[in-house]
Amino acid sequence: MSDLFLRVKPTLYAQLRLRPRFSATRQESSHVYDGRVKAIGPDGWVSHANLVIRSGSKTTVLTPRKPTKMDIQPGALLDSEGNLVYTKMDNHDTRITKIMSLVKTPSKTGQLMLLEGLRLIREALEARCQMEYLLFSRLKEVSTLKPFLPSKGRLYKMPYREMQVWSDLTTTPGVMGIFQIPLPGWVEARHPLPITVICDNVREPGNVGAILRTCSGVGCYQVILTKGCAHLWESKVLRSACGAHFRVKTTPNLQWEKIAEQLPPGAHVFIADNNSVSATSGGVKSVRELAANIPVLSYSAVNFKGAGHVVLVIGGETEGVSAEAYNLASRFNGARINVPLSNGVDSLNSGTALGVVAFEVKRQLTK
Repeated sequence: MSDLFLRVKPTLYAQLRLRPRFSATRQESSHVYDGRVKAIGPDGWVSHANLVIRSGSKTTVLTPRKPTKMDIQPGALLDSEGNLVYTKMDNHDTRITKIMSLVKTPSKTGQLMLLEGLRLIREALEARCQMEYLLFSRLKEVSTLKPFLPSKGRLYKMPYREMQVWSDLTTTPGVMGIFQIPLPGWVEARHPLPITVICDNVREPGNVGAILRTCSGVGCYQVILTKGCAHLWESKVLRSACGAHFRVKTTPNLQWEKIAEQLPPGAHVFIADNNSVSATSGGVKSVRELAANIPVLSYSAVNFKGAGHVVLVIGGETEGVSAEAYNLASRFNGARINVPLSNGVDSLNSGTALGVVAFEVKRQLTK
């Protein structure tokens, strides 16, 4: 390793005897540091090395003591002085590939999630999600996360360009967090409204994220994703939901046979329906027959306040509402509701349609 040039303070000897940390600047000087440096703190940590100070004809050799467990606990993210403890990685460091493969490998995507940006990472930390790795390129930015960091974890500093290679965004925000995916239904919303939203085969990740964000804003009790919906924890869903994953109870990949068990007694099921049927199972004819037996109402004409627990079913834009959804509605005092449209528009985006109906439900329940 090339020499590290340091400007050494007069009191350095006393500092080194007391602790293995010192302030230094990288610049050419007559003071030469020979040995290895492990950059795990913002001002450096000397490990198993001698400091050689040459001043004229006089040479002094200082040997700092080896850090003890009292200085930096294994896996600790903050040292005894409150400084971040991190490992520095250079370009093409093999550790970067190993870490990122944990969330980029299909076989592992069901175990870990990748969050980009301070806001999403902070919300995950506040929700007590288990952090595995925190990667950053600028120390100043990641320092704002200090109050939310767990006692232990892995913190790595990596070059910005290297992070851009692995980012799912056009421009990386310079900080990434890798977290364990929590168990289904782990979030309990505070003072939720009696509203359950069922995503029926909504495959577009952006729509799933928008629905979650709307449900969080409305204050829904829970969101259920049927099998066939976009993966709840994939990158695009996380970004479009803007942290809603951590504020509303969500159960993904649920079979229709199990959904009825998740609904409270007396629930009323309302299907967001534009009066056109596009079947995903059971054939178009059978779905039309099921739909024909369920009344169609304008969303503004429904008395949601008298419905007890409101269940809203929203189908995918291309797949439509499934036969299973109509079966559920027929069992739970169901109705088909639509939003009147103009100018030849025959349907709305899934997230938009849900937003119109859900906020009307909220208005009635809270007035």
